[in-house]
Amino acid sequence: MDGARQIGKTYIIRYVGNKLFENYIEINMIEDSLGNRLFEKVRTVEDFYLQVSMLAGDKM
Repeated sequence: MDGARQIGKTYIIRYVGNKLFENYIEINMIEDSLGNRLFEKVRTVEDFYLQVSMLAGDKM
């Protein structure tokens, strides 16, 4: 999600995540120390899910 500063982007993501899903994984590409390297080797949807599962410490 992209947009102006201080308008509630993080709040709405967390709110919707908590209300609509039993669990969700929040990935902040700006604040994460790995940044854009997190998904540089991902080539398939399966690779994406595996990478996210490893980051979250739980199987998706």
